[in-house]
Amino acid sequence: MFSFTEALTPMLLEHSVFIKGDLTLPHFSLDSDRHIACAKTRCFVDFCNLLNLTQFNGVVNRNNNILDLVLSNTEFETTVHHEQFPLVREDLHHPALSINTFIEFPDPIPFPFATNVRYNFRKADYVKLYSDLLNVDWSFLDAHNDVNVALEKFYDVVYQILDHSVPKVGNRNEGNKFPIWCNKKIIGVQNIKMKLYYRKNGNAPDAIGIMQNSTACDD
Repeated sequence: MFSFTEALTPMLLEHSVFIKGDLTLPHFSLDSDRHIACAKTRCFVDFCNLLNLTQFNGVVNRNNNILDLVLSNTEFETTVHHEQFPLVREDLHHPALSINTFIEFPDPIPFPFATNVRYNFRKADYVKLYSDLLNVDWSFLDAHNDVNVALEKFYDVVYQILDHSVPKVGNRNEGNKFPIWCNKKIIGVQNIKMKLYYRKNGNAPDAIGIMQNSTACDD
């Protein structure tokens, strides 16, 4: 048991964890006031305490023991109850369980649209650009132990050099809800799809039109 928990701990220590399975520890308990004689069980209790795991299964078997553990260190609501209609014949030592976990996912981050301005590299002063890049003393990055901070400082310098050597122009997509890589054909097909989709009469030609334009977008 010690080698098992020792191998798992570094992999799970900084993560949200769900552990569900038969660990065959009949005297397992996370009650700090309860004395545990079994060394293997004590080792696993220490492992659970280190990862801040909570045991959710309270369904006992015929011997009034709990062999199947449902452990987690998340704040998600988890419920466990005895399944009355198991798919296979029930093992009396391992009652069939119904486990429900309610996971809340953060709202998805919308794909960013193109910015209003962009670099016009066709009119860039490449002699100045290359010269400025060659003359940068990058040793200042050594002062940052955090790679994310160093990367941010690196890009600050790069963009400053670009601003001095590459003119900016208004984005041709300014005011457009479509990403910059959408050409006129794709935009036209998408607009037709939306018009067909929002029609209320629901006749067959509209449905056919939606399918045809969906195929065109895929192409």
